[in-house]
Parts: sequence; structure tokens; C-alpha cells
Amino acid sequence: MKIFATSLASLIIAFCLTGSAAVLTILYLAFSNDSEEFKATGLFNSVFFSSSVNERNNLDATFGINSQLNLFIVFMALFIFSFITILIFRALTRYKENLKSSTRE
Repeated sequence: MKIFATSLASLIIAFCLTGSAAVLTILYLAFSNDSEEFKATGLFNSVFFSSSVNERNNLDATFGINSQLNLFIVFMALFIFSFITILIFRALTRYKENLKSSTRE
């Protein structure tokens, strides 16, 4: 049961971090270029932002997911990292409790 709870917590953490990283990368790409027409990718080529001038001389901005595989790899890396971090934290907490209980006896 603890492995399921750890997996669920890691899944939620990885989802939130991946989504936040994608949104922040798109915002960075949008405001990091001064030219009117450009296309830029970020977050290991997984998201993109492009802007162009349309026929009415207005600026069209487009953004989205460029590579689902790269975004999934980022998600899995964050999932594995958070899963291992939670397991280490729980092991250290148990070790600390064992030390406290052994010093009382």
C-alpha cells in the first residue's frame, strides 16, 4: 500500500512539475525574442512558440507541444526522481525513529 501511495504522490509531483516547466518555458520563449517573426523550441525540443505577421499586419502567436515523446521523457525523469526522493526520505525518517527508540532503552 505504501508503494501505491508513493507512486501516486510521485505521479502528482511529476505532473505538476512537468506542466509548470512547459508553461514557464513557453513564456520564456515568448518574451525572449525581439523579432516579429520567429519560431523557437525549448524544454528539450518538447514545446514551441512561434510568431508571425498576418495579412492585416497583426501579430499571430502560436504555441504548443512540439514533441510528445520528449515531454514524456521529462515527465518520467521527474517521476523517477520524486519517487526515489520520497523513498529515501521515508527510509531516513524510519532510521531516525529507530535511533530515538534505541537511545530511550
